[in-house]
Amino acid sequence: MPIVSHEMIEDYDELEREVDSLKTVMAVVSGDLRRLASELHTEDSDVVYDNLLDYARHLENAAGIRR
Repeated sequence: MPIVSHEMIEDYDELEREVDSLKTVMAVVSGDLRRLASELHTEDSDVVYDNLLDYARHLENAAGIRR
């Protein structure tokens, strides 16, 4: 059985947490996009535009991107 260092295990655990976080963000974004798709037929273009900007900001925040 191969020996795995504690550092490698910790790195894997951190990577696993990051992947879980990304999955959570993607679930939220998926819901946001579905909501936006339904709004395209019922809201005016200004409302849809504002919502798109909100969704983009949400993605940027989740990804740690600062503008």
